Amino acid sequence: MTEPVRILVPNPGAMTLEGTNTWILPGAGGTPAIVIDPGPSDFGHLNRVRAACPDGISEIWITHGHADHVGGAMRLAEWTGSPIRAYDPAISMTDPLRDGERGQVGGNAVICVTLPGHTRDSIGFIVFLDDGPVLFCGDTILGRGTTQISWPDGNLAQYLATLDKMERLVQLFRVRRLMPGHGPVIMEPTATIRAYREHRLQRLDQIRAAYQKGHTSVAALVDAVYGDLVGPTQKAAELTVRAQLEYLELT
Repeated sequence: MTEPVRILVPNPGAMTLEGTNTWILPGAGGTPAIVIDPGPSDFGHLNRVRAACPDGISEIWITHGHADHVGGAMRLAEWTGSPIRAYDPAISMTDPLRDGERGQVGGNAVICVTLPGHTRDSIGFIVFLDDGPVLFCGDTILGRGTTQISWPDGNLAQYLATLDKMERLVQLFRVRRLMPGHGPVIMEPTATIRAYREHRLQRLDQIRAAYQKGHTSVAALVDAVYGDLVGPTQKAAELTVRAQLEYLELT
């Protein structure tokens, strides 16, 4: 397989960074490609995705069900006749993706791995490229900054367990790069995963300390721990605080 192709959705913002990453896994010898996360229902973007797959699309894979990743999947499926596959049966048009499922893309092996935490349906794909394995991880880890735990669909206990699972997979398969749903490619997988875990544990300590000082409402905890936020970043912090309170059994 040639190098995966990234096509950036034109939806930059506080939560999407430069935009959502649509990834294309090219086929080999004129075989169809696989598209990971076609993005929202943006006509121009979906046309660029289709144009980047001159030999067609065999399947459309979804890392999780947020609209900026899956919103355009049905339109792309209708244009190309390609089935949508996701871990969530409500999104899949055919057999849902399964943890440990193995397959081939462009002559290279692929393993599906569930990554719950950001959302309960998050799933990733280890693709064994010629220069070493890479892991497409959706929003579980971002190319820059940290991800939101989307309570109540997201769960912090699951997320911390997923970080442990990702580190084991990276070491087991010698994964060289993480291919995120937003932001640049991550060239130091193990160090990044460990930094994410440490960040989450520090946040839990901060939430616990603020709660003990009397900041018991979600709004008060956001102000005490995250500072002054507005718009989507404030909403994201509120949902993550709710997930932290649930994890600490303070609700």
